Amino acid sequence: GAGGGGGDRGEEVRGAIANEESEALGYLDELGEGRRRVGGGVVGEAGGAAGPGAAAGRGAGGRRWYRGGGGRAGRVECPLEEQSRLFRGRVAESLGRDPVTETERVARRAIETFSAVGDDRGRGWATGRLVIPLMQQSRHGDAEAAGRAAIQILEPQGESAELADALHRLGWFLWRRGGEREAEPLLRRAIDMAGHLDNLLVRAEETQTLAGCLIGLRKYGEGHRLLEEGLGLAKEAGDSQKLLREDKNT
Repeated sequence: GAGGGGGDRGEEVRGAIANEESEALGYLDELGEGRRRVGGGVVGEAGGAAGPGAAAGRGAGGRRWYRGGGGRAGRVECPLEEQSRLFRGRVAESLGRDPVTETERVARRAIETFSAVGDDRGRGWATGRLVIPLMQQSRHGDAEAAGRAAIQILEPQGESAELADALHRLGWFLWRRGGEREAEPLLRRAIDMAGHLDNLLVRAEETQTLAGCLIGLRKYGEGHRLLEEGLGLAKEAGDSQKLLREDKNT
């Protein structure tokens, strides 16, 4: 039942997560009547654990966990607040590693979850995360609409990492579609906001995008200077994926 036996099983699940998270969730799914009490906590803890794993270079493992966990969260009756934590990691992991249709699907599922818990900041962030996969599917009107909707959702809440991310993604889209003049002020604002928030990772990526935008505007001196600056920020932040991306563009 939901007594001592359920607690012992919960400890077994926590141990199994350290070795193979997706198998642990499969086991958790079979726990029976104690799953509501045990399940919510374990899914949430594993959701928090996959992010650092990805940051340490274990992206494939983290992605495999999120794929399994996201699909099972409802089956183990995980609270919506815990599911929202799970989806943040899953959406962030998906872009550039999964097929774009899967990235879109996960982002839309995240939007539904954030909406259900009344988390407008999360909903705006996930909406902004639709921009790139939609553009990669040549759905340019939908991509631009998602970027503008994300900013509209987040703007009333003031400066945040989520708003900086949304400004960057719309700016990136506009730059890649030939709208450098509209993109430039969005990207500069995103960089300033990331600086205020002391977020090196966000600044590194946004600085790189602004550099490409400025080169497109034939502002070559500042553009190349910002490419070097973005490389330095990526090294300082210690993020290998952004570092590789910066090296390729420098």
